[in-house]
Amino acid sequence: PNCRGPSARGSRFWWRAHLVLFLLRPAGPLEALVRMAKAAVGWMGRAGPVAGLHVRQGDACMHARLSSFRPKCTGLEGYLGLLADMHQRYAFASVFVASDDAAAVEGVRNRAAAWGMGDVRVMALGVERARLFDADWFLEFRTQAGITSAQEVTESALVDLLLLAETDMLVGSFASHLTRLAYEAMVGQRGYFPPFASVDYPWCFHFMEKAHVPGWGHVNC
Repeated sequence: PNCRGPSARGSRFWWRAHLVLFLLRPAGPLEALVRMAKAAVGWMGRAGPVAGLHVRQGDACMHARLSSFRPKCTGLEGYLGLLADMHQRYAFASVFVASDDAAAVEGVRNRAAAWGMGDVRVMALGVERARLFDADWFLEFRTQAGITSAQEVTESALVDLLLLAETDMLVGSFASHLTRLAYEAMVGQRGYFPPFASVDYPWCFHFMEKAHVPGWGHVNC
C-alpha cells in the first residue's frame, strides 16, 4: 500500500510518520556521527538490500517483568526466526543490528548461518554495550547518578534509530518505542510501507497509556 494514497492520507499513522520524519532531521553534529558510524560499519560498501533488526533487551525487559500490562521481552531466537523468514522472501545481503545487549549482537553473528543466513553481512555500532547498558538498575537512574553517560546513551540510540530508518525492511518489537519510531520514519521517507515483522504487538499509537491492542488486550503501547 502507498501511504500517500487516499486511504492513508490524514490517518493517524500518516501524521505520525511525517511528524517523526520532521523531528528526526539530524543537526550537523548528529549527522556527522551518523556518517562516522556508516564508515565504521562499512555501510557504504554494502551490496544489495539491507534489513534492520532491533532486538529489545536491557532495562526495558526489567520494566516488562515488573508490569502486568507490558509484554515480556522475546529471546533472540524469536527475532532470528522472523529475520530468516524475511531473508527467504527478500534475500537481503546485509543486516544492521540495533540493540542494547552485547550478547544479542554477537548472537546474530554467531547464529545467522544456523538460520540459513550464512551469506548475510552483519553490521552493528561498536559501542561498549556491556559498560553502558548491563545493570540491574534502570537506565534513567544510572544516568542521574552519573554512573552511565547520558550523552553516550542518547547518541548511540539516535544513531541506531537513524540507521534503522535507512534500511529496506525491519524486524523488531512494536512494543518498543524505538522500533515504532524507526518504522514510522521509514514510511515517512519512502511514502510506502516497507516489509516489517514484529515479535509482539502490531503497530500501536497510544503512547504511555493503556488501550486495546488486538490479541493483547489493554496494554501500554
